[in-house]
Amino acid sequence: MTKELFSVITDIGIISSFLPVIAFVLKGKTRHSLRRVLLLLALTWLVAECLNWFLAENRLNTFIVYHFYDSISTILYLVLFHQVFPRKYKRSLMLSIGSFYLVLLWGYIIYNNGLFMPITFTSVLSALIPLLLALVNFYFIATETRFEKLTSEPFFWINSAILIHFGVSLVSFISVEAILGYPMVQMYLWTILIVSNIIHNILFSIGVWQMRRT
Repeated sequence: MTKELFSVITDIGIISSFLPVIAFVLKGKTRHSLRRVLLLLALTWLVAECLNWFLAENRLNTFIVYHFYDSISTILYLVLFHQVFPRKYKRSLMLSIGSFYLVLLWGYIIYNNGLFMPITFTSVLSALIPLLLALVNFYFIATETRFEKLTSEPFFWINSAILIHFGVSLVSFISVEAILGYPMVQMYLWTILIVSNIIHNILFSIGVWQMRRT
């Protein structure tokens, strides 16, 4: 793979981050609390992508943005699925998971002096939580929705987006240390991750589009 092709794919990935926000703008109102959380997620991705691009273009360290992005987006996923899951999954459960996650994440980063460096453990942890939440939500959808109506269910698309992107991310983060001495393999792995992010943004936008105006 040439550096030019990699650069083009990277640019497409950044542009695709605008799609969920555009879907919200075209779809209309966001007064419903669930839609507000989804919009906050979309804005978090967009801001993180733009900041990473700006810092990378100026040859500045991007990892501090990445760590804050992980924290904010994972907490927003917990808030999102708290609203989607059945009522028996109380707020206290999600609050406990979120508190434990933040303490573990930032404790590990500070202990390892890793604010400006990549840390595999925190990346895996931040990918695993939304991945598991999406799997559980898929189970609820499958038990409550008729198969022929599945594609009209907004969270079918949103869950698919999460599973694809965070599934690929999880494999990538686990594999990254094994390929540190192979820059070409790293480029291919990073390209696959960017492509999964593009697919995520498209599917997430479809899920937003499927929602009724409320």
